Amino acid sequence: MRRTATCHVRYPCQRYPYQGYPYQRIVGREAGPVQAIPPQTPAHARPGRAILVVMDPLPTGTVTMLFSDIEGSTALLSRLGDRYGEALSAQRRIVRAAINSFHGREMGTEGDSFFVVFEFAQDALRACVQAQHALQAHRWPQETTVRVRMGLHTGEPVRLEEGYVGMDLNRAARIASTAHGGQIVLSDATRRQVAPGLPPEMDLLDLGSHRLKDIDEPEHIFQLTGLGLPVDFPPLKSLGAQTSLPVPATPLVGRDDELAELRAGVGQVGVRLVTLTGPGGVGKTRLGLALAGSLNQAFSSGVFFVPLATVTNADVMWKVIADSVGADTDREPATTVVERLAGRQALLVLDNLEQLGEAAGVISALLAAAPGLTVIATSRRPIHLQGEVEYAVPALAVPDGGDVEAIAGSAAVALFVQQAGLVRRGFAVTPANAADIAAICRRLDGLPLAIELAASRVKLLPPRALLARLGDSLDLAATDIDRPGRQQTLRSTIAWSYDLLSSELADVFARMGVFAGGCDLDAVGAVACPPGVDPLQAISDLLDASLVTITEAADGEPRVGMLVTIGEYAVDRLARSGGLVETRQRHADYYARVAEQADGQRHGPHQLIWLDRLEIEHDNMRSALTWSLDSAAADRAGDEGRARTGLRLVNALSWFWYGHNYATDGRHWLELAIDQAAGEEGPQLAQAVHGLGILLLQQGEHERARATLEQNLTVWRRLGDIAGLARGLNSLGVAHRLLGQCDLARERLAESIALARAEADDSRLTTALSNLAVVEIDCEEPERAMPMLREAIALDRRLGDLWAVASGQVNLAGAMILADRAAEAHLLLCSIAGDVAAQGDQLLMSDTLELLAAALAKLGADARSARLAGAGGALRETAGLPISAPDKQLLWRALGPARERIGHDAWKRAYAAGQELTAAQAVELARQPAGRPLP
Repeated sequence: MRRTATCHVRYPCQRYPYQGYPYQRIVGREAGPVQAIPPQTPAHARPGRAILVVMDPLPTGTVTMLFSDIEGSTALLSRLGDRYGEALSAQRRIVRAAINSFHGREMGTEGDSFFVVFEFAQDALRACVQAQHALQAHRWPQETTVRVRMGLHTGEPVRLEEGYVGMDLNRAARIASTAHGGQIVLSDATRRQVAPGLPPEMDLLDLGSHRLKDIDEPEHIFQLTGLGLPVDFPPLKSLGAQTSLPVPATPLVGRDDELAELRAGVGQVGVRLVTLTGPGGVGKTRLGLALAGSLNQAFSSGVFFVPLATVTNADVMWKVIADSVGADTDREPATTVVERLAGRQALLVLDNLEQLGEAAGVISALLAAAPGLTVIATSRRPIHLQGEVEYAVPALAVPDGGDVEAIAGSAAVALFVQQAGLVRRGFAVTPANAADIAAICRRLDGLPLAIELAASRVKLLPPRALLARLGDSLDLAATDIDRPGRQQTLRSTIAWSYDLLSSELADVFARMGVFAGGCDLDAVGAVACPPGVDPLQAISDLLDASLVTITEAADGEPRVGMLVTIGEYAVDRLARSGGLVETRQRHADYYARVAEQADGQRHGPHQLIWLDRLEIEHDNMRSALTWSLDSAAADRAGDEGRARTGLRLVNALSWFWYGHNYATDGRHWLELAIDQAAGEEGPQLAQAVHGLGILLLQQGEHERARATLEQNLTVWRRLGDIAGLARGLNSLGVAHRLLGQCDLARERLAESIALARAEADDSRLTTALSNLAVVEIDCEEPERAMPMLREAIALDRRLGDLWAVASGQVNLAGAMILADRAAEAHLLLCSIAGDVAAQGDQLLMSDTLELLAAALAKLGADARSARLAGAGGALRETAGLPISAPDKQLLWRALGPARERIGHDAWKRAYAAGQELTAAQAVELARQPAGRPLP
């Protein structure tokens, strides 16, 4: 660890006495002489006297990072009300005391969360244990329980100003987000640090490898146990655990017979597709989850849950399946899913298929390509495939009468009692209420969803009062003859809950139906709440009425959702009230603003946060685009507001589609937007045409892209838009380069550079400079390329665009290799490899590894060069990112002599060994001195 002495003037503070903390917040007024005291000295200076505190610097090198926060903080706030602040202060005091006791460096505190750095992993572990013990022992307000989740990771984050940046920081935060309240989880890197000195009364429970959001390599995660720490927790909240079944909040009730029958059926030879059918609300999904969970040990390759409620076509269905099973999403999903599942013993739960007319084709293809695959599907109708076993899920058994014991023993009443007990402690069937409960369950036809909604009202209404109100609603629903019979009953239950809402809350509920895939509280406030209505309170009231669901998002914030049938009912109420068109437009406008905010942050330090948000809101974005642009939408004629919103959306999302493998989706929406705006001309339309040209380039349609960008350039010239013209010239130059037209590429890029310089547009200038430099490298003019790249890198640093800085340095290394300066290129690439990895850009990482291979080949490290070439090639293949013709030519020219020197067979073996390396392992191999023997 490197240390340098630093000191700062701080002022005495009565509120925060010094407790040996490495840096103390001391505030106050300057007065009197300055007195220097070492950092271990308590702050006994008198108020009003300035002191000089000598502060330890932040550690560099290997450190252990702790992230923590309260699980379910929003629900806790709702439960405690005004006393939440008391609980929050106590949590902060307890955690901070543990941090101080073991020399932690508190880097950030926001709300209920902490970010802390420790020099030693053992100290971090002890601090977590002390904090959890103190949290367990504390008496919290209203006898509630505050559970704090904690995650540890050891790495080498990069120092930046008064903090840290880098991929290790992101990894630490992602690891913590997988944990549950009261749980301490740690990475394998931290385990290696603490395991040798772990006390015998403590142990590390292996939780397996997990995929984390925006991190390529899976993380091996462990849980600290012993010393009275809780042991049993639900599965980690990661993306790709071996089994990804959601964990229901309550046990399954009344389905023992159905579960046994289904288990026996799935166990029969040749049964590979079981479809659970039945009306909405009958419990198909819940039974399917229980069945899959009971079969977990029978499928060695995993059990995977695939939610398809918002999906309406086969292309998106393949994409969702790919995401769920961990297949490569950068290539054609149908291909990668088949590759992933072929030869494996796996179980898929495909949930909510009734709206997917093309589902049969997808399932048929899956079963044909993967002989070891079994599918459990839930749908309101069968799939109609040969070999399908259809199981009609019955409603829960309802009592016909009888004594209290017989009524209490029925499945429907057992569910009612379970759900009522959640809102009224100690609720049970008694001689006084047994007949009323039995009548309620009969009126609700034993449908689980209807029973759950009704039981939630026991908090306010005793069973007899509940039965009276339920009867009125059922009679009203019975006149709705255009609905299926069982849906009438479910609608009556929802209508009854709706009728108990205030008019203001009922309006919020109806507007909530326009969301797809849930939403956050900001969206609720912008789209569903009238002025003056608190979205948190409104959602709390709707949650109390069991009309919405709450889940915790990866960032710890609440995410609001609706069951599909309730959402359909909400939209129906909204349409009847005449508010559907206005609310849909508010929804589309809100998500256009979100997309525009993300677009503005795409090159800044918060890029990953906004990428996460766009991924989470993808269903809402699609819904907004469908409303704005789908020509099949009702009453399109003359509705220019929708088309304008659609243009805003596609222009703000083009970069996201380009960078995150949504090029096919992006092309569809861009083409629709351009078609809707046919006959018009303006910068918004020109920007959309430009975005389409970029996606065509990405998909390898270079000639069509060139023609589109030529047309786009004509529009920018006619509009006199200099910024648009510079952008269009730059993209057209790239198209000419990919078509092998170097002279035309130079002309267009030089013109773009000239315009950007004239307008002092540094962001446009740096892009064009970089692209022109790449053309010069293609033309074997490295000495012309390097000054351009250095200028571009300097501009990108000034703009704070870390991705562009890394990309420019990779290109600069390529120019150095071409100029026979391989040693300099090797040093540069090794120094920036960590920054490249932090960007999460697989194309840039593969470029880096291949250029390292070229540099080592020039330096005579032939076998190591082959391994790095293999690592880069494997990364390209996994990500579906083919190397361009100019880059391939330059790479193999550099590698050819090395291949000749060691012989074809030796090169082939080393290349194959490199294909097995992770990116991190390959970088470590490259960083070894060039003359070091190959391990």
